[in-house]
Amino acid sequence: MNRQALKIGLCGLILAVSLPAMAQTSTFTDSRNEKQYRTVKIGKFTWMAENLNFNTGKSWCNGNSDANCQKYGRLYDWNTAKSACPAGWRLPGNAEWNDLSKSAGGQRMEDEYEENVFYWYPAGKKLKLKTGWDNNGNGTDGLGFSAMPGGCRYAQEGFSRVGWDGWWWSATEYDSGNAWTRDMNSTNDHVRELSSEKVNGFSVRCVQ
Repeated sequence: MNRQALKIGLCGLILAVSLPAMAQTSTFTDSRNEKQYRTVKIGKFTWMAENLNFNTGKSWCNGNSDANCQKYGRLYDWNTAKSACPAGWRLPGNAEWNDLSKSAGGQRMEDEYEENVFYWYPAGKKLKLKTGWDNNGNGTDGLGFSAMPGGCRYAQEGFSRVGWDGWWWSATEYDSGNAWTRDMNSTNDHVRELSSEKVNGFSVRCVQ
């Protein structure tokens, strides 16, 4: 996190106190449906501070519940997610996601049991909302990213994990049938980096 110094005079002494810098926040209105999103500058990039909620031909509300769309945004397959962001915004790739995790204090570690699975610890703590995560898995929302547990839609198994997990697509392809994702959940404070089938449905955060 960026920090700023405040100097305080006390009995002839000058003390330097390090305080968190104010997050650079704003709003953006998607002209396609007049939906307004909060935005926040973190690291090198400006992010939407909410999951995308724009109805496309290949997107879903978790559990087919309109209330979940209003709360968590929609779920998209990867090919749809690549073009779902409004003009001037894009689906973040691994470079943007890694910058976000580093800005949240994360250190990248490879899973000792699974190949090509990585953990950014403890980045999830600062990125998750203060409320809404089951199992007391809330974060501090210290950077204003406000990650929400919108769950997912597996192509073969259906909707799952709302309230427990947040899954987001990366624009970076893994192979012809899979792409990279980021996952946060209610049982730990890391951001998990792993691949998933492109036909699955995950949340989208747009970046610029």
